[in-house]
Parts: sequence; C-alpha cells; structure tokens
Amino acid sequence: MPTPPTKPVSASTQQTLLHTLASPGFRRLSRLITSPWRLMLTNFLAGVFYGFGTLVGLTLFSGVIIYVVGWFVDWPIIGEYFTTLQSALESIAANQE
Repeated sequence: MPTPPTKPVSASTQQTLLHTLASPGFRRLSRLITSPWRLMLTNFLAGVFYGFGTLVGLTLFSGVIIYVVGWFVDWPIIGEYFTTLQSALESIAANQE
C-alpha cells in the first residue's frame, strides 16, 4: 500500500519542535520513561508524601473540629449534644493513636 503524501512542515513548527526536544523538562521526562526503576522510585516517593500529607491534614482538621465543638458545650439547650459529640470525637481520636 502506498503511503499518503505528507504536507511540508513550516520552519516555525520545526523550530518549536527542536526547542521542545532540547528543553530540560523533555530530557528529564525521557530519562524517567526509559528507566523503570527511576519511575517506580518516583511514584513510590510521591505516594509516601501523599499519604503523609493526608495524615497531617486530617489530624489538623480533626483538631480544629474538636476545638470548635468545644465552644458549644456550654450553651444551654444544645450543650449536652455537643458534649456527647465532643467525647465521641475524642474517643475516636484516642483509638486511632
């Protein structure tokens, strides 16, 4: 089967392609793709730091929620509900440690 005719590539398109291929980002990407161990190490470290960030963020968020719920404990009508909620949240936090 004959190959279809191709259109000529303009000089600006050639310059853009050469600039992209010579960029440091493209070189790092090509090294990463061609080395499976480097790719696995990069993905492993990304997963570790993602998990660590999630843990720290959830801890801070839970602490703020417990702190805010503590403000409502002294209110007359809803105070007893927030007291039970606060004790439940603190017991959950203590069990996860």
